[in-house]
Amino acid sequence: MTGPSAQRRILLLAAILLAIPIGSVIMQQFLLDHAVAETKSPIANAISVAQVGFCLNIPPTISLGSCNATAVQNTTYTCQLNVTDADGTANMSDVVFYSGASIFNITANGSINFTPTNDDVGVHLIGFTAQDASGCTNGFADVNLTLTVQNINDPPVLTTNLSDITLEVNTTLFPFFLVDYFTDPDGDVMNFTSTVPTGILVLIEGSSLVSITTQSCEADGELITFTATDPFNASATSNVVTITVTCALPSTGDTGTDGAGGGGGGSSSLCDSDWVCDEWFACLPANVQWQRCHDERGCAVDRYLKRLCEYTGPPPLCAENWLCEEWGVCVQNGTQMRVCTDLTACGTTVLQPPLTQECTYLASCFDGVQNGDETAVDCGGACGACPVTESPVSLGALARWLLLLILLAVLIGAGVTGYYRAEIARVAAAIGFLVRHRVTKDILLTVVERRSLFERLAALEGRARDEAFTPAQRYDALAQITRAYLADALALPLEASISEVRERVKALGVRGETILLIEGLLGKLAVIESEELEDDVLFFQASIEEVRTAVCLTSEYTATEIDRALTEHPITEGMSFYDEIFARMIGILRAIQHGEMEQARSEYLQMIARYEALDVKDQEQIYPELRWLFDVTRLASEAVGGRVIDKSRFAGET
Repeated sequence: MTGPSAQRRILLLAAILLAIPIGSVIMQQFLLDHAVAETKSPIANAISVAQVGFCLNIPPTISLGSCNATAVQNTTYTCQLNVTDADGTANMSDVVFYSGASIFNITANGSINFTPTNDDVGVHLIGFTAQDASGCTNGFADVNLTLTVQNINDPPVLTTNLSDITLEVNTTLFPFFLVDYFTDPDGDVMNFTSTVPTGILVLIEGSSLVSITTQSCEADGELITFTATDPFNASATSNVVTITVTCALPSTGDTGTDGAGGGGGGSSSLCDSDWVCDEWFACLPANVQWQRCHDERGCAVDRYLKRLCEYTGPPPLCAENWLCEEWGVCVQNGTQMRVCTDLTACGTTVLQPPLTQECTYLASCFDGVQNGDETAVDCGGACGACPVTESPVSLGALARWLLLLILLAVLIGAGVTGYYRAEIARVAAAIGFLVRHRVTKDILLTVVERRSLFERLAALEGRARDEAFTPAQRYDALAQITRAYLADALALPLEASISEVRERVKALGVRGETILLIEGLLGKLAVIESEELEDDVLFFQASIEEVRTAVCLTSEYTATEIDRALTEHPITEGMSFYDEIFARMIGILRAIQHGEMEQARSEYLQMIARYEALDVKDQEQIYPELRWLFDVTRLASEAVGGRVIDKSRFAGET
């Protein structure tokens, strides 16, 4: 389009575009001048309607003013926002505050005054908005404050009062874990101490487990407090705990200082104790002497009385101070054992109390031998009739293999061995579980050794969650605990070689099932100590559970000693076979530890089916783990009761 006509059209269009903003300004001014007119004319009505569509306003401005970007916990924080408005329409009462986490309130005039707490520590993004009174859409102004609340150290806190403690003389009590009663708001590691009451020995393990021991009846009524201290030396102290020491026996007759024992009379009921006391033991260099009292009816454990005396013998090179645990269970050979510890660690046994004594073994329907009124092993008489069809006890290793060979022959004859290879393995394992005999497990650990190992394993699990604890450090710590188990169980030095372990196992005469258990740990120990292992969470946790299970199967433990928060390791679709194996191992071993044998056997059979699908190379690599797991599962299934292994002749070698 060219020529004068086109030019005129362009000029006309430009004029129209220019007239629009000019007309808008004129109209706004006209409306402002006549907005208050009180007329009913059509023009006035038109003005009233048109006023909604036009708003002239200069927005307010808002600044942080005196508001600093840093606040400190437990210190008052104050500041004042600045709001200005060129139109003079700013209304401080309209200043509002918004934030995802409201840690304070803002007043109507824009001032802030608050004291941050430990819960407020961290970084907060806070927005402020100022709104003027114009009602215009541009009547708002915003500003943001990034406020960092700095932490100060908070002392530990006693969350629950401790209960008073009652214990018997010459016993050790483990009343509680202090971490169940104290907490640190900052999550700091706490160190625990206690006051030292007269005549009472108080020990606090690294896990915060408290042990309390007394050998003095005069310690009755002593008071004790516990203190938790954080790394910055801030602390909290517990309530006062009263210790009650029980020493007096039930009515027993005279046990005076002349050493004569007395017999109790009274009721003839079987569970009314009838106490008889031996003569007083020799006066010890510590000027005290002991007396053993036993209940002839067996209603209560032995008691020991203590009194002052005057020692007249030669002065000892070191004053032995022996503390003995309660007697263990009475085993089939008619003896029971206990552990005694010299608190002064003299290294001599001149004054050591007896470690074994005779006892009356009570026949049981679960001890693996025919005794009492039984007509066969653990059945008949008071144990109930012996099943006619039940004969697993008489089936030995030959019978197991005959059953398996019959199964293989049938499958080979059918020409389906390749297809059913996994099923053959599962059936073989099932036969191994089914055809079993009852055994008494070998008790190799004392109460103190067992508890110590459980505590060390639990502490290692906790440390393993710390990213600063390297894989090399984790496996080194695991190897040390494994060696500690072997040393305690077999009365060996920590640095004992594999050959020394095997010789000691033979010398102690432990069962073949226990030998397989220990051989498996030796194999794992060799791997951990000789190879640079990767950070494999499942392998590491499975290895911990192996040691824990070994402790369970060679001691008289209770499931409550290993109750803890457990992390589930579910079997997922994309999981590698090795991860699946170790995840299942963890589940199987934990089931064994809690006596859930049906679950353990079921899980093992599922794992075997997966194993048989591997190639030969992978099978060879994982076979030792699965073989050991099978032996352990079968031992746990067969174990009934226990027999204490006498290690006293090797006690000086550790």
